[in-house]
Amino acid sequence: MIPSDRTIVIERFRDEIGDWRVCILTPFGGRVHAPWAMALTARLRASLGILRLAHDFSAVALEQACERALALKTYSYRAVRTLIITPPAPAAAASTTVTHDNVRGAGYFT
Repeated sequence: MIPSDRTIVIERFRDEIGDWRVCILTPFGGRVHAPWAMALTARLRASLGILRLAHDFSAVALEQACERALALKTYSYRAVRTLIITPPAPAAAASTTVTHDNVRGAGYFT
């Protein structure tokens, strides 16, 4: 297949030493490829980091940390790792209303 302005060709192959390489072929050139490469590299490193966390921590701890990360809208490996290591904050205690003679009621200001 030949790349065009509507078709991107992605190839995966082994290099001389046996490592996997990914090649993206487009007619757009280096000005487009460089940012794509940076974005893909960051995303792959984050994904591989999450897989590494699955190896180092329990599935339950990883799942809870990922849920907390989604709730906080933090999607990086570093954030998920911090959330696994750091225990969740305790729930806030219910506020108690103090009633005594010095407290003015709601009708005082009307």
